[in-house]
This record gives sequence, C-alpha cells and structure tokens, in this order.
Amino acid sequence: SAEGERERRDNRRIDRVASTAIATAQNRRAVRGREVAGDERGNSRRVRAQRKLLGIMSGFDENSLLFNDGDLQSQHLFQAYESIVGQPQQYGTIQQQHAQLQQQQALLVQQQQQQQQQQQQQQQQAAAAAGAGGPLLAPPMPAAQAADACRQFRVVRYEEQLFLSHALVVATYTVWKVVVEEELGMQAENVFVALQSDYEPFNEPHTVTIPVNHCNSMAEFETLSKARRIINDIPTWKAYRLAPEVDHQRGLQVRMYMIVLSKPQKWGSQMMPVTIYFRGAYGNPNISWEQKSSPAILLTNSASKWYEKAFMTLGLVKLGYNPKQICKPDTEVKWEDFLTIANQHVQGVTGCKRLLSDNVSYLAPLHIDSLMRMVQFDKGKVTVKRIRYFCIESQDGGTVPALKQIESTIQRYPESWETGRLVGVIGSSVISQYLMGHEHPVGTLVLRMQFHSPSEVCVSSVQPDPRNPERTFVDHLTISQHVAPNDRKLFEYIASSPIHKVMLPMQQVCDAPGVTPSLGPSKTYRTTNHELQRTNHLLMQAFKEGFQPMSPGPPAPSHNLDPVVAQWLQEVFMRDSPAVLEEVMDKFAAARVTAHTLELLEPDDLREMEIPLAPRKLLAKALSARPTAMDTN
Repeated sequence: SAEGERERRDNRRIDRVASTAIATAQNRRAVRGREVAGDERGNSRRVRAQRKLLGIMSGFDENSLLFNDGDLQSQHLFQAYESIVGQPQQYGTIQQQHAQLQQQQALLVQQQQQQQQQQQQQQQQAAAAAGAGGPLLAPPMPAAQAADACRQFRVVRYEEQLFLSHALVVATYTVWKVVVEEELGMQAENVFVALQSDYEPFNEPHTVTIPVNHCNSMAEFETLSKARRIINDIPTWKAYRLAPEVDHQRGLQVRMYMIVLSKPQKWGSQMMPVTIYFRGAYGNPNISWEQKSSPAILLTNSASKWYEKAFMTLGLVKLGYNPKQICKPDTEVKWEDFLTIANQHVQGVTGCKRLLSDNVSYLAPLHIDSLMRMVQFDKGKVTVKRIRYFCIESQDGGTVPALKQIESTIQRYPESWETGRLVGVIGSSVISQYLMGHEHPVGTLVLRMQFHSPSEVCVSSVQPDPRNPERTFVDHLTISQHVAPNDRKLFEYIASSPIHKVMLPMQQVCDAPGVTPSLGPSKTYRTTNHELQRTNHLLMQAFKEGFQPMSPGPPAPSHNLDPVVAQWLQEVFMRDSPAVLEEVMDKFAAARVTAHTLELLEPDDLREMEIPLAPRKLLAKALSARPTAMDTN
C-alpha cells in the first residue's frame, strides 16, 4: 500500500542519515586537521559533504544548496548540523566565503554583458557600412577575419513587385530581383532570407537558406519559377541567377539574382508590416551582398479590397503611424497625410504625373474643398473610417468609392487631366455661384467631375436665357462616356455642339468635324435637376440621326496576344458578350500568357491577374478540361 511504501522510504532515509552522521563524527578530527593545515581542496570537499548531509536532513534540494544559498538559509543549515554532530561551527568564515563567491559571479556577469555590447556595436557598424539599415542575417565575423578579407559586393539595382507602384503586397506568387556588381568569376551559391517584424506572428524571425539555380535566359526563369508545385501549408522559396554581363575594362561583372516566393494562402502577417532581408553567400564566407526590402504585408486573402487595405496601411506606416492604431476606425490622420495616400493611389492606377492635390488652375481650391466635404474634413484631420469609405469600401448600398470613380474618369480623359482642362470634382451649385458671381461672359465653360458621381463628366457653361437674351444662366450638360469615350471624342463633341458657344481657346485645341450634327439648343431654362433627362434626350435624337456610339473599354495592351491563346479564349467565351471577352483578352495580354505557359495556369494565377469572378470560374473549368501536352502526345 501507499502507507507501507512511505514507511519503508522513511526507514531507509533514517538509516542513511544515521550512517552518514556516524561517519562524519568519526572523521571530525581529520576534518579539523585539514582546516588547520589550510588544505583548501579538502575544505571545499568538507563544505560540500556538510551541505549534502544538511540538505537531506532539512528537506532542501542539493542543487539549490550549492548554487542558491542565502545568508539565512546557510545559517539555518549550520544550526541543523550542530544539532546532529554536536560541534559548533564557525559560520562567519563560511559567510565570508559565500560573499566572495557572489562577488566573483557578479564580475563574470558584468564581463559577459560587456562582450554582448561589443558584439552589438560590431553588428551595427557592419550594417551601417553595408547600407542595409538593419541587423545582419549572420553572426558577426571575428575581428581577425573581418580585417583580413571581409568584402561586400554592391547592389546596383533592386526591383520588387509593388502594388500600384508604392506598396509591397505579397500574395501567392512574388518575385524579387537583385542586380549585383561582382568580381569576375564570382557567383553566389546560396541566398539567406529572413522575415522579421515587431508584431506577431513574425516577432520571431522566419529564416531560410535557398540554393541558387542557374538560368540561361529570362524565358527559362519564367518557365521554371511558374512550374507546377505541390500545394501545402509551407512557403516555398526559390532562387535563380542569370548569366553575367562582363565589363573587362573595370574587371567586374553584373549579374541578376531572382528570389521567388510561392506562399500558401494561410501564411500571412495579419495586416502587420514585415521587413524582408536578403543576403547572398559565396564560397568565401567573408564575401556577400545584402538587400533590405521595403515594408511588406503578407495577405491571407487575395480579394481586391484587401490589396487596397494593405496599400493604405503600408502608406500610413511609412508616414509614421502605428499599424495597430490604423486598424481602429476612429484613428485620426492628418490632412496632408491623407492627400499623400490619395495621390499615390491615383498615380499608381492612372500613371498620370498630375496629383490629385496639384494647384493647376484657379479652380483648384474649389476642387480641394469638394474633397474635404467628401471625407468630412474636421480640424485638419480625417478619420480612418472616412478614408476607407473614400478609397476602398462602399458606404451606401454598394456605391463605388469616390476615389475609384475619379480614377476611372482620369483613365478615360488622361490628356484633359494632365493639362488641367478637367479641373476636378466641383459641385453644380458651387460652379454656378463662381461663374455668375464673377460675371463671366457667355461661352465660358468649365469641364469638371460631378460631386455626387465623379465618374461622370459635366460641362458647365454660361448661356443666354432664351426668354430674355440680356440675362444669362449656367448650363450643366452631363456627357455620357458612350458619346465621348476618350479625350479626342470629348473635345470634338464640345467643339461641334451648338448647345454651347465655345470660346476660341477651346476651338484651337479641338478638331471640329466638317458636318455639324443637328442637336438644337434647348428652348427652356434648364437647372441641374434636369441634367440626366436632357442628356438622354440628346442621345436619343443623335441615335435617330444614325450616330453610333463607341463602347467603353479598357485601353489596348501595349503588346499583342498569342493567336493560339486568343482563339482558345474566343471558344471559351463564345456565349458571352464581346466586352467580357475583350476584358479577359487584355488581362491575358498584360500577363504575357503564351500557348506554352497557358498549360501552367492555375486558379490562383487567374486571381492574381485580377480577372472578375464569373469569367474566372469559366476559365478555371476550361483549363481543367483542356488536355495538356503530355496527354496530347
């Protein structure tokens, strides 16, 4: 039973203690003789034996007695020893020895701290010399080796896949390109990668070593990097190098290294910024190159709204905002910082040099005032919630965000936006007050975006009142994108329309057609409430006269699509509208899909190409049913 086992264990303990006490009493004189002779080795053995005995009697752990005995604990132990042996001990001598031991341990800890500080200083100096701006990926080399042959090759060019040219958003497939200036005959054998952040889950760095494979051309790299892979929950890293470009005069060569990440969807940074460090390693451990990426976010969802949210988060983080505070809707952002984010978004989407906040005309203050009203500007700040409604999320029943409507208008009329003819977003009442208040002459017109629907362009002009020619009013005509799909059609329509008395400068920039369409002027006074009705009436009259509007569509790609791919897409979307087919073909042309790479496409690749949901489903089904080259053989 348990009680019997406990009794047997206690009896064995008592016997062991009694035998140890008898042996200690018999050897007491020998121990005192070694103390008098000053035998330190014997003294230490005596102290260790005494502590072990007293630990058994008092129930203390032996390790705690040897390494963690305080003054009160030592005094208690020696009092217990006196009760067993019957001889008083000199506790003061042992206390002095314990104090000396503590001093030695404190000196040892201080020396270790100094060594750690010196190592950190060496790491910081090496990072500053390399221009990395962060910690090294490998421990620092000894001073002798560093002074002997420590060299670091210069990174000539660095490229990363930036969303809208400003934000590093890592999805399922990402490529980094590093161009390094090396000595002749040198090539990196491995690439060390480290992902680290101040926030979970990368507060503990994720490190990996990648062997570098050789590619003869960029086409071979694209084929190898996008080869079919086994989908798992572990990120797959690959590294490639191209043949170098040799400069014999300088004795150097320039080589490009490509690092590829195939990321599983569940592996993400939870909308928190991550810094990625790359280091190329050669056969000689003292030679390397290093590169630090811009702040990145690893997405766990490839939907477009998460790309937009990551873009806004990274933009505000670069401006000094805390990423955890950005997630809160009530966080306030300075007006200047909001304009910076909006300008970067417009530039990334449209590619125009003119910013959303540029003062290009005397009407720019009215445009800025409209933006302030859209985001509910208050005391120099804007809340994160209002920025999301303006840039990313729909506020009322699926309404497209205002910034996306503005960008679609800029993409249709880039020349008008760059030259300042399209002044920006201005309300009808505001422009009417301006034109009438300054007594502008008849024929003065302003090309603007409507306040409540910036995707529509409106021409506000000063016109004579048909009932009283001596009086004037401001006429607002909304021009449909079907009538004017680009800058040229827009100016031709305005210049040839008898509704407006166009001024001479506008006539000089327009190519008016030889035959003027018979769109007669209105016979009644028209207010802003009748804009859409008036426009529809004019369009119906134009249709009756045989006018054929151009269908809106995305800009033509800069390169042609492979004929085999184009024929296959036509077969897939045979029953869909031509607009859907044209949009998908533009996406395939922009991604440079060829007949060879068509077999390698996967559903994740279609999502990265930003193909809408319904066409993407059809393509995924067609790709799964399409026979591969191996099946054909």
